[in-house]
Amino acid sequence: MTNPNAKPQLHVSMLNTLSACGIKFKRRYGHRFGLHDVEEITPPSVALITGITTHKACEMNLRHMMVNDFKPAPWTEIRELIIQEFAHSWNKGVELMPEEEVNADFTYETALNQTLALSNLHYDSVAPGLRPINVEKKFVIELTNKPIDLAGTIDVIEMNCIRDTKTSKGAIKSARTTQMAMYCIAYKVETGKYPSKVVLDVLKKLKTPKANTVIATPDDVWIQPLLNRVLRAIDVIAAAKDNPEVLVPARSDDWVCSEKFCPYSSTCEFFIPLENE
Repeated sequence: MTNPNAKPQLHVSMLNTLSACGIKFKRRYGHRFGLHDVEEITPPSVALITGITTHKACEMNLRHMMVNDFKPAPWTEIRELIIQEFAHSWNKGVELMPEEEVNADFTYETALNQTLALSNLHYDSVAPGLRPINVEKKFVIELTNKPIDLAGTIDVIEMNCIRDTKTSKGAIKSARTTQMAMYCIAYKVETGKYPSKVVLDVLKKLKTPKANTVIATPDDVWIQPLLNRVLRAIDVIAAAKDNPEVLVPARSDDWVCSEKFCPYSSTCEFFIPLENE
């Protein structure tokens, strides 16, 4: 049973949305924080379905490794999971760009094949070197002096190490992120200390996918400023109940403020359509 007195929880995905555009945050997540009448959930993009399905494939393999002396699950079983999960997510609804919609079947096959390739890359090149002791571990960081708690799910925990799997087109140069800071704080709340390192396992979406790792050593030098940002974001969300104007839109020339990357653009009072050339 849900605790009616429980505080709302803020996740990293919500923080990232708030940082990008306060209006998008209000429409997508504002309902749970008392800022909006409804939660305007839109279908996921093709890239998001690819990322989610890849994560599920990695999770299945790592869970198998945890209880089988770190031996991998049969690839045939993981492949079947990917095909089923991808189809299930797609059939629930997907947000297609105009160029993707021209040949939706081709888009589907291309994205599925990319998901299979990324998952196989992790299976062959990343997972064999891992020694997971926990996978997809949920956490809640209770903030006694704030009206909102922090929450999330850590992809992989090894001995004194936290790992997160990323699928990305571009280069990821640093693991000193808000997400990893929150993971480190959650780890410290439970164990009394930070992990010895945090690692991003990056699966790059190239014609031939490649994997690389990005590593950081947790310390207060970078974790505290990121925590300060999170606490300031909580104050902004709380203030927005009485003063909605504190939630500002993205810059009009920012890539996030576009028809391609914002599903709310067509009904947003702050959106400027592209000029007809």
